[in-house]
Amino acid sequence: MWDPNSNKMGTILMASRQLGKTVFTEATICWLILFHSNYPVMVMSRDQPQGTDTIIEIKDMLKRLPEWMAPEFTIDQAMHFKLSNGSEVKLQASNNTTDKTSSKGRGKRPLFIWVDEAAFLHLDLHLKAIIPAASETSRVAKQKGIPCGIVFSSTPNGRVGKGAGFYNMWTASTNNTEESAYTPLRIHWSEIPTKTQEWYNAEREKYVGAQDIDRIMNQEYDLVFLGSEDSVLPDHVVKQLQDKRYAADPLKTIEYPHGYISYFDMIDNEKRYVVGVDTSSGDGNDYHAFTVMDYESDQVLVEGRFKGCEVSYYNDYYLRKVLENIKYKAIIVEKNGVGKQSVEKLTALYGEAVLKDKLNSSNSKTYGFTSSASTRPLVVEQIIKTCKENNENLKSYNMRFEASTLERKAGGKIEGHPNDDLIFSYAFCKVAKQYYSLEELNVAFNFEVETAVEMSDELFALMDVDDFKSDRFFDKPEKREPDGIWDEIGEMLV
Repeated sequence: MWDPNSNKMGTILMASRQLGKTVFTEATICWLILFHSNYPVMVMSRDQPQGTDTIIEIKDMLKRLPEWMAPEFTIDQAMHFKLSNGSEVKLQASNNTTDKTSSKGRGKRPLFIWVDEAAFLHLDLHLKAIIPAASETSRVAKQKGIPCGIVFSSTPNGRVGKGAGFYNMWTASTNNTEESAYTPLRIHWSEIPTKTQEWYNAEREKYVGAQDIDRIMNQEYDLVFLGSEDSVLPDHVVKQLQDKRYAADPLKTIEYPHGYISYFDMIDNEKRYVVGVDTSSGDGNDYHAFTVMDYESDQVLVEGRFKGCEVSYYNDYYLRKVLENIKYKAIIVEKNGVGKQSVEKLTALYGEAVLKDKLNSSNSKTYGFTSSASTRPLVVEQIIKTCKENNENLKSYNMRFEASTLERKAGGKIEGHPNDDLIFSYAFCKVAKQYYSLEELNVAFNFEVETAVEMSDELFALMDVDDFKSDRFFDKPEKREPDGIWDEIGEMLV
């Protein structure tokens, strides 16, 4: 919850029902107010009855302490109590669940804030009330070594409507862990040794007869951010895509200032690969993203996602880090908007390895792939088919989560929220395999002829050789001790 050396304001705790997150947080509050004088705590709840129960439980914990440890109450009310050491806990409940203009928490300066059932509040409006004061209080407290923070605890409540605030906070913290003001913490019931499948089945029995029992279990126990009726995927597929147990851990992930590259397998110079490239303007929630797909198996081998860098840097540095290391490749680049810069750069470097815009014009001699009214449905079709039939090919949790959020917007366009760049870069690969004659493609994709692209000395100097996985980078290994599994793999190749 509190790290004096961290710049985080708090934690977003998403946990299944019946795991003890409420009791744990209540016990944390007891510790804070017992062992720190004049310590103010705010408990925010979606309604007064539930919030009052929480206050009663905290007071009950304190009153059950041994006599030598039990505190004296100077104020003991239903929504507010204060101890003799000056510490106090106040409840700030929304007037009702449809209160969209609540000022609860405005002007308060608590050191610890607990927002319970955060996905069931109009969170964005409440944040406007509490964050300004809490930010300054947190800054001063950390300077003085006083524990402080905010905990948002909840199960999911969809991606739109009242649950949108919690969903947006969660995705922002998981997409940009370093930059986010909050640390995301997800606890699924299957991670707790005492919570077995039998326990899960027994919990499900409690809801027998309830409407939409599957949606209840998906949200409350399996932590699935379900969509609205506009979701393009059925709930059971969304659930599987968001279940981290189905995602694969990468062999290696390399973090960069603007993003990351994850490798799920070694690049094999005897295999062929399709590379999908999605270039963004860098505005809003969009990312630069690319995927390397095994041509034979359709499995994701490498993925990269970046934000905040110029398109030229994305092309010259991050993309080339991977492309230079793939011997046989076909590259499909979306050329809408700023993607044209990627098309021009990659065509200049790799020539015929870049696919032409044949789906929009059979005689097209221009490079790149235009996402149009006629071709975008082909891309979406590949996503839906993969998610329903072969989603094990989608390795990373980030890509799987993006796919699970696809919805049909008011204008009919299908998009993910807040991001869909990774899954679309993979879908470009699938479109290339499905609709292009890659077997007849240029020398860049044929086994008979090798291609090589000369890199400038300046660019090569920028690249970290350890980032690459091609055999040629292990031809003359340095004399050094193995550094973990990655170096052991490298040594086996020589």
